[in-house]
Parts: sequence; structure tokens; C-alpha cells
Amino acid sequence: MSTHNPQPHSSVGTLTLMFTDIEGSTLLWEAHGNEVTAEVINTHHTILRAANSAWGGTEIGSEGDAFFFTFPTASAAVMCALEIQLALNAYQWHENIETLRVRIGIHTGDMILLDDGYHGMPANLAKRITDAGHGGQILLSAVTYELVKTQFPSGSFAALGEHRLKNIQHPEAIFQFLAPQVSILKITGEERWQEVFGKAAEENTAQDEKSADCVSIPELQTEFPPLRTLNNSPNNLPAPINSFIGRETEVRRITEYFTKGRERLVTLTGPGGIGKTRLALQVATELHDTYSDGLWFIALADLKEPTYVITEIATVLGLSLKSTQDVMEQVVSYLLGKTLLLVLDNFEHVMDASQDVKTLLLRCPTLHCLATSREPLKIAGEQRFIVPPLSIPSEDTDYETLHDYESVQLFLARAEAVAPDFQLTTDNAEAIGAICRMVEGLSLAIELTAARVRAMTPKHIFDRLKVLLANPSSSQPSTFLSTSDRDVPARHQTLNAVIDWSYELLEIEEQHLLCQLALFSGGFFLEAAETICSSTSVHAEQDFPYTEIINLIFNLHDKSLLMTEEYLTRTRYRLPVPLQLYLREKQQPTGFREAHAHYYLTLAQEQDRKLEGTEQNDTLSEMTIELDNFRAVFGFAQENNEWLLFGQLAVALSKFFYIHGLWTEGLGWLKQAEAELHQRLGKHQGFEDTSETNEMSVQLTIAELRVALATFYNEQQECETARQLCENALQVFRKIGQQLGVVKALNCLGTIARYEKKLKEADAHFTEALEIAKGIDNKWHTIIVLNNLGLAAYNRHHFEAAKLHYTESLRLARELGNKLSIAYALNNLGKTANQQGLREEAQRYYTESLHLTRDLSTSNVGFPYLLDSLGKVALRHGKHEEARHYYTQSLEYRKENGNPCEIADSLYQFGQLAYAEGEFEQSLCLFLKAASIYAETDATTSFYADAVNNTIDALAVEFGSKKVERLKLEMETQTLEEIVNTCLS
Repeated sequence: MSTHNPQPHSSVGTLTLMFTDIEGSTLLWEAHGNEVTAEVINTHHTILRAANSAWGGTEIGSEGDAFFFTFPTASAAVMCALEIQLALNAYQWHENIETLRVRIGIHTGDMILLDDGYHGMPANLAKRITDAGHGGQILLSAVTYELVKTQFPSGSFAALGEHRLKNIQHPEAIFQFLAPQVSILKITGEERWQEVFGKAAEENTAQDEKSADCVSIPELQTEFPPLRTLNNSPNNLPAPINSFIGRETEVRRITEYFTKGRERLVTLTGPGGIGKTRLALQVATELHDTYSDGLWFIALADLKEPTYVITEIATVLGLSLKSTQDVMEQVVSYLLGKTLLLVLDNFEHVMDASQDVKTLLLRCPTLHCLATSREPLKIAGEQRFIVPPLSIPSEDTDYETLHDYESVQLFLARAEAVAPDFQLTTDNAEAIGAICRMVEGLSLAIELTAARVRAMTPKHIFDRLKVLLANPSSSQPSTFLSTSDRDVPARHQTLNAVIDWSYELLEIEEQHLLCQLALFSGGFFLEAAETICSSTSVHAEQDFPYTEIINLIFNLHDKSLLMTEEYLTRTRYRLPVPLQLYLREKQQPTGFREAHAHYYLTLAQEQDRKLEGTEQNDTLSEMTIELDNFRAVFGFAQENNEWLLFGQLAVALSKFFYIHGLWTEGLGWLKQAEAELHQRLGKHQGFEDTSETNEMSVQLTIAELRVALATFYNEQQECETARQLCENALQVFRKIGQQLGVVKALNCLGTIARYEKKLKEADAHFTEALEIAKGIDNKWHTIIVLNNLGLAAYNRHHFEAAKLHYTESLRLARELGNKLSIAYALNNLGKTANQQGLREEAQRYYTESLHLTRDLSTSNVGFPYLLDSLGKVALRHGKHEEARHYYTQSLEYRKENGNPCEIADSLYQFGQLAYAEGEFEQSLCLFLKAASIYAETDATTSFYADAVNNTIDALAVEFGSKKVERLKLEMETQTLEEIVNTCLS
């Protein structure tokens, strides 16, 4: 941006800053050519400079069609902005240009005037506020709004809420200046208004005598689309913890790969610590309004197996995984038709998953991926971008131009963060330049060294670095920067030395604790660190009391070695990935992994019990967050033959895996645990404790594993396998006298019998299970068994008996406070009442279940299916418009989720409605479209697939097969989107 030789208001002081920018200026040049556009731009410049001068502003700089002004008062800036918009609207532009649309952003803050111009965060914020706006819009920061709100009448401003802005750490409140037609106070400059608007302003003022303090002005546009901020783009991009420095060229080139090129996979490669992740996040932020369906950050650093990558993608996208359907198929179904960017971070250690990325890109044409890795993914269509170091000054760079280099800018920004008074001076310039050269522009190295200015001068830092780099540590070297690329220089050893030095500067207790914290997977909560690290150490003599651990963690966070995130109103800690990898090659803490394993086993068992109570939603969320730590325990148990611990953890997590839809992974752990424990039972292999008590624990764990496995197998319709597992487990539970296990096994056997339509056998199992569950006062399993007894009665059309069981189940569920159990019982009562023709009763049950289901993050009841059920009740009683209302809501919900199979479920409902209204051809068309979708997808999760095919067969008899074939051909010419929109119209 060119400077305009500003005359400073003060060398350091508070100013109001205004940025302006023409919306769509590039299109202006393309549409109207150079001559017309140049004339338009010159007129624009004249209008803006005249307004700026009239209201006492100072032009700081301009770039293209953008301006940067400062004002001594906030009100002057607002009035200048108003005059600019009014003057632009009033001007008679070229015949094909109705008006020139300029967005304006205003913020007030403290600025520093250096030799090369103004500096400070307020300018960054003012620019980002401008970027968020639309042509014709005037936006103010909260600071500026507070300064001017009393100087304007009520209704002059609109609060647009808090917004996340590019490169701004915290959300910012933004206000819009509305400029109501007859309510602008004469702050100053009445003559200016007369000069600009002449007789029109005078006549309008004379006509409105409401206030002697007001002058009428032409009306401005007040309605605009949502602001261009991260709030209005679906995303989970982590909020930046500090400012993004430099790399404008790299950001532009990478964004253009996606916006101007045809690349759909771009991989940022380079050594650890060079800034790949931060660059990828910045690129994603710049692209936020390019992808209508969002930008999603997938953190891969803590995944132990490539097979987990597709599940992690599904989890981040918020998919409620269907247990009987392949995860890849569910992700593909969700992504089809969506314009979406996945940021795949730290891909190098899950390289085998590159084939999954290839599959997603091949099957989802509008999906784009941005990956970071130390090596390329090596799949077709990949565009590799080698991330360079930050620009560094040469030895002969003079003081005046030193600030132009990105490495120096980063050093100064991070130094100012820890020492606010730190500045670039002629005394420290040489040392800062030498540091940046010595670490060869590596981002992480610069950040770590800059953090030391709190206690050391740049010259002291440089001297210390020179010694370390001349004599690198000979203790176990870190290899986390190694790469197979021949063109990567040996500078990764530089970063190793910098981290080594930063580590050595810590107190011994901080070093020991940091080595322990590096072994957590996916981060940790404070309670976990307190419990585990108080009982383990790097050296046997090292021991930390609880209070010391808390203080040490706070110290490490202050030193930027721990990062924090908010989860469920709690603070979660994690290490930066390069630092974590480096520390894991240090001496392993004594007993840490064992203590970690036992802590997370206990946590899993506690959370398993919580799933049966009132905290189910939060518990599911917390178990998801801790999944990487649970997986680490499985790994520890495998490596150390701790198969009893392995099996106990698999049992504790089985309910979570079942509810959360992670069936493939859950089955894998359960099968491995059952096989290993069964093989060792009686041989005492792999058990330190060979006592009778331990053998009983092994038998009990195997039995629990088999019931859990049977539950999964039964849902997959492998009933014979499930029965054998359950019967074996039941024998063990009866022999040991484990009554709760007996209840679980009997309930599972009853469910298997019900699926096989052996209802008498099912009743016997459920009845015995209910008696025992009541005897041991276990409400959760009593509720489950009662519901199953109700289902068995319902299957026999014994609706009154079913209702009694469901009602008792509901009563107990309300006592227990478990929302899922309540919703499930209500849904079953609604279904029963509907079969009995009790419309109002069915509607009441379904409606309450619907409200509860809205609040559940995971539910077996299913929100859209409850809407379907309400629609069925209405349809059964001839309330066609009411049925349409519910079916429409259900379809809108499914359309948003994007699963074709579920959309087909809605088409079936609309087909039933059309048939009831006598629209027989339309009805058949909808059934045929639903059937074709089921045929193309995995329809095993659909409630209606069989019903659709049976209905089509019946209608073919009624209308003839020729008509069915004709309508099928007609349906093939319509897209799913067209049919859905017709249903919703």
C-alpha cells in the first residue's frame, strides 16, 4: 500500500481508522474496459479524498482502489463514511454503471508511528472488519460504536453480533451504521451537508420539523447479506492463537490452485516446524466463502492407524454413523453434491490412508482437499507445494529495510507478545537478523527463540545459539524432521538444536513433566495429568505432588509449550506436534504408560456407567474426545501382553462403540480381546497374577466380551453366532453368580429369538431377565428388558400388553432421568397407540419423544423418523395437510444431512400421502425413485426399503406392468434434487 506521507496526530496515540474497498472492482475492469473503469476509479478517488479532507481525516495510504484514512475523532470518521456513501449514490456514473459499491470498516485504537508509517493491531482489525462487509455497507467495531452511540439518535445502529475474523484471535462484535433518513444529528459541518446535497437537503429538512437537531438526508441501503466472516461459513477451523505473519505470496498461490486452477488435492510439504499447519489454516480461512458446505480441519497427528482416518473424517463432519453400513460409504453419501474443503493435517504417518483420500476425490466431484505432510501423498491429481522458509535478511541488510523480511516480522511479533515493550532498534537489529539467518527462517525455531527476550537480549540469544549449533547435543537425537527428499537441506538439525536448547532452559521439574505430557494422545484434561503424573516420573526419584503438577502445567502453558482448547466448559491441554514428537524420543518416564492405561481404563468404566444415567450426551462427547487415549491403552496392552486390561477396556467401551456407530472398530477390539483371553485361559499365559481370583476375572471378562460381541452380531443378522456366544456367556455368569451378567445374556438371547420370530422363546428369556433385574435393583437394564417385552408383545399384535410394558419402562426411565430411554419408550407408546387408532394419544407420545430427541447428540430413535411417525398418525386419520407438514420437516432435515438413503425414506412417505390423495401416478413415481435409490445404496439401515418394493409390486398388479415401466423411464430423466424440490414446494 503506497503511503501518503501522513502528518501524524501523535507519535503514539488513539486514532479512529477507516479502510475502504470497492466491491467487485476486478469485474468492473473486465466488464467496462480500461478507459471507462479508469475514469470511474479516478472519480471514486476524488470523492473519497474530498470527504476525508472535509472531516479532518488523514490519508495514510492507498493500494489500487482501497484507502486507509485516520481521524482524530470517531464521530468524524462515521460522518465521513456516510458522506462517501451518499456521494457515491448521488453521482451520475457511466450509463451502464448504476452506482459504485464501496465497503467501509471503522475501528478505534492505539497506534504507533514509526519511520515507515503507522503500526499496531487496530489497523489489522479495521481491515478485517472492512473485508467482512458488502458494497454500500458501513461497519463499526464495538470500540468505535461505544464512542459514537450517544451522538446519534436511537435506531442509527444495528448490532450484527460477534464474529470470527481472519487472523483475529478472539471474536469481535460488529455494528452497522444505518443512517436513518431523518435522524442524523448535526454533529458538525452543517455547511458541509448543504454543499454536498444542496437544495434537496434543505427542502427535506424544511418538510420535517420533528427535531431542530436533525437534518434529512437521502436514504441508504440498510439490508445486506450475512457478513463475510467465519461465523457464516460452516467450519471447525481452530481459532488462531496468534497473528499470521508474512507468506502473502504462498497464500495467494495456494488459494489460486483451488479458485483459478482445477486442482482438487494440494499437499503442503516440508520439514516439521516450518509452518505447514499454520499456512494451511490461513489458506482455508481465505477460502471460507468459496465452499458453501464448509471447511473442516481433520487433525491426524494422534491417529495410530491409517484405517482410523476415514472414521476421523466422519466424526469431524458430525455424521451419526450407521452401524451396519461401511464408514466409507456413509462419508461418500454425505459428501456427494457438497462443495466442501477438508484440511488433512499431519498426514505423513498415516500414508496408507492416501487411498481413502483418492476414493473420496474420485467419488465426490465437488470435494477439495488440502493436506500437510512431510512427503507427498503420491496419488493421481495431487499438486505438491513445497513450503519455503520465511524470507531472511542478508548480512548487509540495513536497519531501514530489516522489517521487510518475514522472519524478522515473526520474531518481533512473538517477542512483543511476551515483552510488550520490545521493539526493533539500531542496537538489536544486527542480532535479530543474525538469529533469523542462523535458524534459516524456520517458523517454530523463530517462535521459540523470540520467546526468550523476556529474560535475554537478542545478542545474548544469538551468542547462546551459536554455541549450541556449533556443538549439537549428543544425547538421543530427535529424528522427527527426517525426510526422504534429497533436496531438503540439513537445516532440520537447526530446529532440533533450538528445541533442545529451549528444553534445556526449563527447570528440571518442567522437563520431567513435559516428557510425561508428551505421551498423552490427543491431549489431556488437568485431572488426568494430576493423577497419572503424580505416580510416574522420568527418573525414579522424581515425584510430583498434585499442587506442583498444576503449577508446572500453568508454567509450561505460559512458556507457549502447552496449547489449550475449550471442551465441555473444561480446559484441555495439548503439545504442539513437533515438540511432542521430539520429546517422545527423550528418556521414557518410568511407569507412565502403565499408569496411563489404568487411569483410562477406570475412566472408561466410569463413563460406561454414566451412559445409563442423566449425563449421557456429555459422556458421549467426552468419550469421543478421549478416543485417542483409549486407543493408546489398547496399544500398550498389546505390546505388553496385558490382555485382561485389554479385554476390560473393550467391554467398557462396547456400549460407546455401539451407540456411536463405530461398529467396525468396536468389533475389532472385542474379537481380538475375546480370542486372546480365551487362548490363554487355563494356561496362565500372559498373566502376571495366576491366582484363582484372577482366573475368575478372566472368565468374567470373556463372558462380558461375548455378550457384547453377540449384540453386534445380532444387529448384523448373524443370529446363530450371536446365540452361541450368548449361551456360553450365560453359563459362565450363572456359574460365577454374576446376576447382572445373567440379565445381559438373557436379554440378548431374547432379542435374538425375537428377530427370528420365536416370540415364545423370547418372552421366556425376557421374563427371567426382568425378574433378576428387578431383584438386583438395576433400573437401566429393567428399562431395556421392559421395552423388549413390549416389542415382543407388539410383534404378536398384543397392543395392550405392549402398552403396559412400555408405560412401566417410561416410568422408570423418568425416574432414572435418561433421555434416550425416555424417548425410546415414548416412541414405542406412540407406535402402539397409532396401531390402536388412538390419534391424539399417539401424537402426544411422538411429540414429546421428538422434543427429547432434538437434544440428543446420538439417538436410536431418530429425529426424522419421529416426524414420519407423526405424519403417519395424521395420514391414518385423514389429516393430509398435517401429514404433509411433518413429512416436509423430515425431508428438509434429511436433505440437509445429504444421505440419499434417508431421502428415499422421505420419498416413500410422500408417496403414501400422494396415494391417499388419489394422485396414483405421482405416488408410484415417488415409490419408484425411492426404490432406485435403495438399489444404488446400502439400504440395510432403511426402515422402509422392503415396504417400498412390496408396495410397487402391489401397484404393478393394480395398474399394470407397462405403466410401471413407463413411469420408471420418466423418473430416470429427473434428478433427485428436482424431485425433492417438488415435494417441498
